[in-house]
Amino acid sequence: MIDNTHTDGASASEENVSVAAVAMARRYASLPPGKRPARTLALALCPGNLLKDNSQAADLSGEMISAVSDALVTYQVFGEVAARRGGSLLSLGGSQQRRLLAALLTQPNSVLSLDRLIDVMWDAPPAESRRTVMSYVSRLRSVLGPDAVLQSGGGYRLVVDELDIDGRRVEQLVDRASASPPTEAIVLLDEALGYIAGPAFGEFAHEWWALAEAARLEELGLVARERRAEQLVAVGRCEDAFMSLDGVVTAHPLRASAVVARVRAAVALGREAEALRDIAEFRRRVADQAGLDVPRVIVDLEAEVFGGRTESPSSARGYRLGEKIGEGAHGTVYRSVQPTLGREVAIKVVREHLADDPAFVARFEVEAQLVSRLEHPHIVPLYDFWREPGARIWSFGSSMAALWRTTCDSEGDGTSVASTPSLPRLAER
Repeated sequence: MIDNTHTDGASASEENVSVAAVAMARRYASLPPGKRPARTLALALCPGNLLKDNSQAADLSGEMISAVSDALVTYQVFGEVAARRGGSLLSLGGSQQRRLLAALLTQPNSVLSLDRLIDVMWDAPPAESRRTVMSYVSRLRSVLGPDAVLQSGGGYRLVVDELDIDGRRVEQLVDRASASPPTEAIVLLDEALGYIAGPAFGEFAHEWWALAEAARLEELGLVARERRAEQLVAVGRCEDAFMSLDGVVTAHPLRASAVVARVRAAVALGREAEALRDIAEFRRRVADQAGLDVPRVIVDLEAEVFGGRTESPSSARGYRLGEKIGEGAHGTVYRSVQPTLGREVAIKVVREHLADDPAFVARFEVEAQLVSRLEHPHIVPLYDFWREPGARIWSFGSSMAALWRTTCDSEGDGTSVASTPSLPRLAER
């Protein structure tokens, strides 16, 4: 504690002022800009309480923080293990020094025994391994500072304010975002994601001693992306939310929480068909790649979004699906509406075992082209159909639609075809 009641500056040593300045500057920097008490900070750091007004306090506090920041060493674990002083990259030396620093960063401020460090450094330790580790520690101290790595209890520990490590700063920002309103949360999460320059611990990510912390930080980054998408939906930026999850779903195809966030964004955009496709594809991946049951969160999402009607979506390609009016060997027909024109149509949903049958697909395409050319009161007109996934779209006319698209039911994928005004035997075709 610094005594600020005297004016001669003799109440605290320069060393105590320096220690206090570092601690205060770190706490100051962790606060949101609007909550940084410039005068209070400057008064605390200036022995003798010599400041005359608030503007002088603000100027001095800024100078102090700049000076302290230039002296601070910060650590990077995302992308590659590195250290910086005042923003400038420090040369750590060879790969073994980086390995040693990486190991210490997995448990900052905790003692790692010398035996453990030897196991980290070598698969087959050399005869002088203990002396060599000590040499590496000495080299790190010469770069980071004499008190950066301390010997304690038969081992070594990295002495660091944990917010000077990018991984711990990301953790703090994600925690703050979870308790913040959407707009502020997005800013905090954007800042957190800005620290993530690549996989945690880079070249050492798959080493036995780094696996746990690397996996924890990887999960933290994914959570940050998912929460950011949720907050984007909350403020109406649904398209941004939907697009931001593409990479996550691609890189982590079995991650249910990413699919849930993406589906919610799709539904908010009115893309129920796309949401249903994402769920169907996830179901298939879980069954084919992992051989597991579908997570309960996905089952609950289907019930929530689609009211439990997993055999058909509530809308697709601008058509609103309604009651079932027929069922046959090839699929089910639903009374539907084309809202833009206020026109009643019928949509046929083809059964999943036919949807990916090459012979059925080929025959359907031929028949669709033939039927689209026919006009007769007793022939169901076919004006358009398309198929998803596959990105093949055929347009044959103006009013009615035949839709062939991926859907899902309680047992897996399905595919749909839609068609026409009313004809009793439509579903049997």
